[in-house]
Amino acid sequence: MDGIILDLGVSSYQLDTKERGFTYREADAPLDMRMDPTQGITAAEYLNAVSEREFCQILRDYGDEKWAARIAQILMEKRAQKPLQTTGDLVAVVDAAIPKAVRRKDEGHPARRTFQAVRIAVNDEIAPLEQALRDWVDMLLPGGRLA
Repeated sequence: MDGIILDLGVSSYQLDTKERGFTYREADAPLDMRMDPTQGITAAEYLNAVSEREFCQILRDYGDEKWAARIAQILMEKRAQKPLQTTGDLVAVVDAAIPKAVRRKDEGHPARRTFQAVRIAVNDEIAPLEQALRDWVDMLLPGGRLA
């Protein structure tokens, strides 16, 4: 093959549908985030079971979140009081972790990176991509392009 072009974007329809639990703009949506709602664990199940260390790493790796350690710590505290069930519960964790002055300066919603990281973890989006990239590179002819 001379070239391969990838479209790795996610469907905004999926992300914007309140019932799917991807959006931080809807406080009472169920915390699901599964691309296929019939497969795997929900974001709520994941967040109520993940270790503080693993969650911190997920936030750093998949969300490039500067406040990862604090968000992970607050998650542990909040879920000890009551299991997370809604998108609003996760937004409350982020709001409690990030100082108000920082949240005001931030471009976009402060929970966007956390929601992205959780979505990637719940759907195991990285492992298949890593394998696919190795496979596609092997399929390219010398001088071929992968974009």
